[in-house]
Amino acid sequence: MAKVNIMVVEDDAITAMDIENQLKNLGYGVSAKTAYGKDAIQKAKENTPDLVLMDIVLKGEMDGIETAKEIHTQFDIPVVFLTAFADKNRLEKAKLTYPFGFILKPFQDKDFQVTIEMALYVAKVDAKRKQAKEALRESEEMFRLFTEQNMMGVIIIQDGLVKYVNQATSEITEYSIGEALDWKPNEFGKLFHPDDLEFVMEQAQKKQEGAKDVVTHYSYRLITKSGEVKWIDQYSKTITFEGKNADLITIIDITERKQVEEALRESEEKYRSLVTNIPGITWTTDHDFNTVFVSPNIQKELGYTPEEVYKSGDSIFPGRIHPEGSQQGVNRGVNRVTS
Repeated sequence: MAKVNIMVVEDDAITAMDIENQLKNLGYGVSAKTAYGKDAIQKAKENTPDLVLMDIVLKGEMDGIETAKEIHTQFDIPVVFLTAFADKNRLEKAKLTYPFGFILKPFQDKDFQVTIEMALYVAKVDAKRKQAKEALRESEEMFRLFTEQNMMGVIIIQDGLVKYVNQATSEITEYSIGEALDWKPNEFGKLFHPDDLEFVMEQAQKKQEGAKDVVTHYSYRLITKSGEVKWIDQYSKTITFEGKNADLITIIDITERKQVEEALRESEEKYRSLVTNIPGITWTTDHDFNTVFVSPNIQKELGYTPEEVYKSGDSIFPGRIHPEGSQQGVNRGVNRVTS
């Protein structure tokens, strides 16, 4: 374990030397000694001691209280005051610098060591607390940036109440963040399309009955504040929020995707209707010439059902294509079929 280094700021040279000897006898290192406040600040910057023993009365323009305040503010180094004066006013002023202890002169070795060890321990705990607080702040900032700068809506619901919504949620639903935070359990129903409300409620019930670490995923239609219908893709998971279970919900507007899928479905239906009703046989193959679609007329023309063709791949057609139409059919994508 690295040796603890302590800086001694004491206006009396003999007392400073005595303190240095005591520290070394106790196993501590002495990083620097000085009798002046400004010099102490400079040495704290250069040596970064683990602890500063600070006499309240110093030589020069700055006293120990002013010096301790600067060292605490600039370098966050713990300070223990040394003083032969225990008057109330001086101690109250010294408290404003957030010292880690006081040692009254003259002091006993045992009291001296206990005060130093307690100050070092408290400083260590305080440093960890600050690190944890900073990590939490950074985590919260990253969460805020993530939720505010992407198009995914984020909602946290706890005990039936909305605890958090981001800007993307507001843009998707057309409700302001303030309005969303005021949503009550009996008002959630207005957000869902009437034909999807029962389905959404069933999914929510399954989520409550399921394991906490399970992520649920489903799609539904949402009614915006203006009455527009949007398709929503939703994921939800139980998390711990402010010490209690809560539902973390993310929503994505997939309306455009649904519109494209619907247009494609309608196009496929029109194509199938067309090829089903035109005379002759129409079929489609993949790159390996396996039949992936054939019109129902094949049963009328050749006696095969479409299912039989799919099972046999392209084995039916080569022997049934008229020799004179073979190359021409490849070029045009059509063929005459012999019965």
